[in-house]
Amino acid sequence: MPPTLRSIPIAGKAMYRHHRFQTSIRFDVFTPAMRVRGNRVTTGAGANGFTLIEMMVTLTVAAILSIIAVPSYKQFVESGRLTAATNDFVGDVSYARVEAMKRGPSQQMGVCASTDGASCAAAPATWASGWIVFVDADASNTFNTAGGDTILKIHDALPNSIAATTNPAGTNTLIFNHVGSLATAITSVKLTSNNISSNPDRVICLSGGTGRAMVAANNNVSSCP
Repeated sequence: MPPTLRSIPIAGKAMYRHHRFQTSIRFDVFTPAMRVRGNRVTTGAGANGFTLIEMMVTLTVAAILSIIAVPSYKQFVESGRLTAATNDFVGDVSYARVEAMKRGPSQQMGVCASTDGASCAAAPATWASGWIVFVDADASNTFNTAGGDTILKIHDALPNSIAATTNPAGTNTLIFNHVGSLATAITSVKLTSNNISSNPDRVICLSGGTGRAMVAANNNVSSCP
């Protein structure tokens, strides 16, 4: 109820006594750094932003990190390309070996360097130009469409930064017989990246007796059996 006033007559005058107001007032508490603007609460000066010196320090640190990180990233990407090329070669050679054993004595399987994806390159050739996996139906130890040979897989050329060498040098064809052995004399293929400063080689050892292909543990030709 609203407060009331009651008069008290004293000596012909009326004195008024106020009733005590009982109110309940709620105050919102703000931190010293906050201000009220209209219906919005905003932070005060000094709570936002950063100084010019802080910005310059941040940019300097970012520039230093980029200088360090970019070369390392390039090395990482190139190493990945070299590893992928190595895995592709080992995979296709292993595929040809398994197919030779599946097809029996009547057919051989071959893998040869190829510059066009349609024929074997003339020796000496580099495997970096690409290769094909084919059925050597006429046992001519090379791809020959007239003899009924057929291509099963084609691999495109490797990145320009990757080179390939063989031992013996210039060997451009691998032939697998029906027991999975290599019918051609080759012991290793080495892939080398020109853009890697550390550990730029991947050496693939080829066992003549079993025909298996494996990557040398220390990437050194001398480690191949």
